[in-house]
Amino acid sequence: MLSDYLLEPQQAFGLICLGLVRKEHNQVTASCQLYRQYFRDRLSDGI
Repeated sequence: MLSDYLLEPQQAFGLICLGLVRKEHNQVTASCQLYRQYFRDRLSDGI
């Protein structure tokens, strides 16, 4: 889940506008399984 990472409001807004993530309450989550896998792979490289 992307909520484990701190996003700037502008970053979150951009991802939402592109349809890559959805806003749920005060968190964002990937909008589909493909994006979820992509973010998981990319974000785990930076850790």
